[in-house]
Amino acid sequence: MIVNSSFRILINFDVKLGREAGEMCQKIVKEVSTVVKIKLIIGSLQELWANQVFIR
Repeated sequence: MIVNSSFRILINFDVKLGREAGEMCQKIVKEVSTVVKIKLIIGSLQELWANQVFIR
């Protein structure tokens, strides 16, 4: 019985940690994807600008 209850506590602890880790990962992914989007936009603007200069 003691083993069973401690195992249950461990599982609950694991689930709580997993949930918090999951939320952290989601936040990080959102931040990273935002940064990537900004970099892509800047990159495409630079390319457009370079092409404009090249064409002229």
